[in-house]
Amino acid sequence: MRQLLLYIFCICYVNVASASVEKATLYGVPEAFYLKWESIVQKSTADPKQSLVEFNEEKARTTLTDKNKAMFVEMVYISILVNQDHSNQAIQRIQAALQKATELEHVIYKAALLSLKATILKNAHQYDQALIDIEQALAIHLLLNYARAIGQDYLTKGHILLSQKKLEPAFLSFLNAYNMLKNDTNSSLISSTLLAIAAVYDLTGEHHKSIEYYLESLAYIDKKNQPFHLSITYYNIALAYGKLKQYEKKHQYLLDALALSKQLQDELGIAYAEVEIADIHIFKQDYLSAIKYAENALKIFEKNRDSRMVGLTQLVLSSALIHHKNIEQASVHLEKAQTIFKESPELNEELKLLEVTAQLAQAKGKFEEALLTTQQFMAVKEKQFLQNQLNTLNLLKVQFDLQSKEAQNKLLAQKNVMQGIILDNERQQKNIWLVLSILSIVSIICIGYMLFKQIQIKKRFRRLAMTDELTKAPNRRSILAFTKMLLKHPDRVNNIFVAIIDLDYFKKINDIYGHDVGDKVLKAFYQAASHSINVGDRVGRLGGEEWLLTLVDLNEDSIQPIFERITNVLNKIIQKQIQMEKPITFSMGIVNTKAFSSLEDILKQADKNLYQAKANGRHQWVISH
Repeated sequence: MRQLLLYIFCICYVNVASASVEKATLYGVPEAFYLKWESIVQKSTADPKQSLVEFNEEKARTTLTDKNKAMFVEMVYISILVNQDHSNQAIQRIQAALQKATELEHVIYKAALLSLKATILKNAHQYDQALIDIEQALAIHLLLNYARAIGQDYLTKGHILLSQKKLEPAFLSFLNAYNMLKNDTNSSLISSTLLAIAAVYDLTGEHHKSIEYYLESLAYIDKKNQPFHLSITYYNIALAYGKLKQYEKKHQYLLDALALSKQLQDELGIAYAEVEIADIHIFKQDYLSAIKYAENALKIFEKNRDSRMVGLTQLVLSSALIHHKNIEQASVHLEKAQTIFKESPELNEELKLLEVTAQLAQAKGKFEEALLTTQQFMAVKEKQFLQNQLNTLNLLKVQFDLQSKEAQNKLLAQKNVMQGIILDNERQQKNIWLVLSILSIVSIICIGYMLFKQIQIKKRFRRLAMTDELTKAPNRRSILAFTKMLLKHPDRVNNIFVAIIDLDYFKKINDIYGHDVGDKVLKAFYQAASHSINVGDRVGRLGGEEWLLTLVDLNEDSIQPIFERITNVLNKIIQKQIQMEKPITFSMGIVNTKAFSSLEDILKQADKNLYQAKANGRHQWVISH
């Protein structure tokens, strides 16, 4: 993934980046020697080719009879190899250097070599061995109490775990890295750590939070000397804004990333930016521009044999061609993407594949196939949403556990201080009682704070589990649970009607007015529906523009007034907030549940009735008993 290249790039270094006597002493070399070679390491992250030239020139001028100096220079060379992506050569030299490192009294060389090795193995997908190596390096650095190296090791460990899709332990490692590095003088390390935390939030759907960390990381990037670092950060910010449907901001950051990639002659950077720009042009209905950008990106990804990005670009290109009415070419590109993603696609890949498949089926007039594919899309979307919710809850738990541990450590430290005061003032009874009072108050405050945070997080857990994030309506899980509860106790109410509602031509609303307006329409519908039904009734969002309405204690004659009331209230809200040219309408399939034995059968029949209502011309309801 493009998002992870930056982290690998930023942590491929030797632990020699601090200009101080203390750090030079750790490596057993003079400070002047340390600073001279450190400058070459620093340059290697921005321009590894030029740094290799300087390395060879400096090595030719330097006598390396001292073992520590020779090992230090070897590590600098390995770092340059890693930053040039010569991983095999770097691994061979690391193995040889590790044997020599055992002869040296400075164990930090072994730790530094293991850190480098772990980074290379991670990049080669050898995660188990990479984790073993970084744990060994971390143990040595903890023993030496070398804060910067500890932070770097936590950062590397986090990326290994993230590659294994172990989000919670990865997040904990990144938080530990930040705690070790937040006061460091090396701004690149702080920036890399913030980017890592942002990436985790992005993967869990917390895009607002991820943007906060991405933007904070920008403050630590040297924009003049780290253009590659900057271009990838711009790209990631653009993706996060896109997931929030803030397309203008996404477009601007992509253009900035593209400009830097062209300046650096970074082909892959250009391709990553261009395929996303193509997607924006589809949204803007500029299909020719979308096709041009997608075709250019596709050539680069095919040249670099990046099959995953070739597949995603084929899908973007297919979508642009569908909208441009070039169905034959669109089919060709879609078939190629289907072949690439035939086995075990990622969720975002599966969603894009289903979305374009539905678009093509609709363009070919295969409406039943399009409907079936759209239903599959919604099922996968729900799966992604639930997974993001679960990941978010787990991250909150990690944060809470970390905060609790910090609070406990503070409490323990305060207790130790108080005990020392008590021992020093045993003869002064009044002081003892004062100390005990202070200790009690501090304990109560700490425990109260921990309980308060726990209550806050538990409340957020419940809200996340049962509420739709956008509309604040009951989500799919909540409305289905409510309906199941009613069906289990039919004796408590006279009648139960269950309806599936779908907003008519909602995709056109998004295409014409933009997704921001579409979001307002969804919020307005929930507001209108919840105000138009009775106290015992409930409405919840199933996903997309689909809603579930559960009505009790009424007869069939009451359905039309409710249908009209929701329609009228909805359009009053819309006219106040958006002022659209045409009224918003919806279709509804409703079922009297008495004749059905399970909620699954009820929902299937309601879905059939909804399909019939749409086939009849929309803006109406169809019922079966």
